[in-house]
Amino acid sequence: MASLAGPVATEPPLAAAPRSQHAVKLTPERDARVREILSARRTAARSTLEQLRQAQQELADRLLAP
Repeated sequence: MASLAGPVATEPPLAAAPRSQHAVKLTPERDARVREILSARRTAARSTLEQLRQAQQELADRLLAP
């Protein structure tokens, strides 16, 4: 299998957001909501990145096939 894919970030953008949320005084409820949102975003980003990697691999396989 050939691969044209280059290095891919292992963490989605805004990975530093959990650290920056401590700079803002949030109520426990809002802090929990921020954590939920960030977790859902990471899950969605992982899925999207996996689909992208698969599409890149399929394209590479087709382009480099004999």
